[in-house]
Amino acid sequence: MNDEPARVTDPSLVGVRDELAAREPIFHHPELGTSREALDRQAAAEYEEVGASGRRYSREHVLTTVHDRMTRGVPDPPWELGGFHCVALGPDTYLLTYDLPGGRAADPPSHDLAPHGGRLGGRLPPGDRRRLTAPGSVGPDRQSGAMKLLTATREGQGDRDGDFCHAVEGELVFAGFVCATDRSDPDGGCGCGRAFSGLNSLRATTTALVRDLDLTYDDVRMALAAHFVAAGMGPDVLDATDFEEMLDEEVEQTIHYAQVWEPGAIVGRRLDSVHLRTTAVR
Repeated sequence: MNDEPARVTDPSLVGVRDELAAREPIFHHPELGTSREALDRQAAAEYEEVGASGRRYSREHVLTTVHDRMTRGVPDPPWELGGFHCVALGPDTYLLTYDLPGGRAADPPSHDLAPHGGRLGGRLPPGDRRRLTAPGSVGPDRQSGAMKLLTATREGQGDRDGDFCHAVEGELVFAGFVCATDRSDPDGGCGCGRAFSGLNSLRATTTALVRDLDLTYDDVRMALAAHFVAAGMGPDVLDATDFEEMLDEEVEQTIHYAQVWEPGAIVGRRLDSVHLRTTAVR
């Protein structure tokens, strides 16, 4: 049974849909210009981006980072977008949504389309929700109080270029969403593409320690729910059903990939994969 909603663009908006779709993902179309002035024309004055940890990035920071990436010629992986759908939100204001690879719907960016060649403004999504992959498959024991989970650690920091740990030592972490900037260049300025997010501090770390903790499935679910609410992604912001579905998926995933390694192992992240950095000392 297909539970995806049926999205059909009103025939009168097909032209608007196609014009917006041609610009997605935003800042990934060098044919629209790679100069700072060209990038400036793509972002409204109130533009901002929200990173994986919930941290907000200013318009100036995002445009500077994108311009630097383009100037350095950082390769941009191919984007396979589809399922474009457009609805009118108000006069000259339209909402465009689309699907990313893996079949997951992108968080919808809202675009203000000026009618006579004016500026196109938008807000980037906080990151897509494609699943991370880890070797092995171990289901969580929802009743057990002994559960392997990932926690923030400064152990192993500095072993690799680009390491950082702003999270609180020992707090629970999960693999947060990845912003558009890091999706194309995980070694870039944001860092969310190579980091875990602290559930309490909302700060990131590139190293995580596998630990046995006296926590249950419900404990982890409650902690993640509190994190999303604090990050501005609670059920009062998202649709309540979408929030519950997102929460269920992230809880299962957070518990799953920690089961692969022994307590004491240090792991890292690279976009959609979690990998072993240091084997547990026996």
